[in-house]
Amino acid sequence: PRLMFSESDIQWRVVNNYYDWGKRTNHREFDLVFVNPGWEKWHNDTKNFPLACLCFPKLIDELGLKIMIMGREPPDYLRGKIKWIKGMVNFDVLLDYFRRSKVLFVPAISDASPRIIPQALSMDTAIVVNRKIVGGWKYVNQYTGALFTDENDVVDVFDEVLRKWEWGDLRPRESYRDEASYQAQR
Repeated sequence: PRLMFSESDIQWRVVNNYYDWGKRTNHREFDLVFVNPGWEKWHNDTKNFPLACLCFPKLIDELGLKIMIMGREPPDYLRGKIKWIKGMVNFDVLLDYFRRSKVLFVPAISDASPRIIPQALSMDTAIVVNRKIVGGWKYVNQYTGALFTDENDVVDVFDEVLRKWEWGDLRPRESYRDEASYQAQR
């Protein structure tokens, strides 16, 4: 290969050309948003829903997080503890939920080019990403969020990221904008 270029690398332009900033809220209703658009084994494996389901109870019980799951119906033991939207949503709805959330949670390992990470960063939403992810780790830095390993460190990582959020030490949109790849321009 001559060029390592992922579709995720052009999401700054995609989001900014699409999103109507003037008509949206800046209120952060949720602490965490998780996206898993389907029920097939592929979705389960790629988005690592089993690990997410191990982390959610700890994040709720120990940190009191308000969680939104988009796409996948939560297991019975999480019903009533989190909010969820079943099925796929339109792109503008997805972006709006990123904007209404402080952190995008990405427990995925096998996602080589997770577009939702730069889409969330474009919406000024921080990220907590699985340390073992194939692609997407390049978007994590001190201003965008943090990496976690599994359900044993997720509470500490989220606690640190949310503390940095409250202190104003995170600048996900600004940091991503400065590093975003643009399409060729004349």
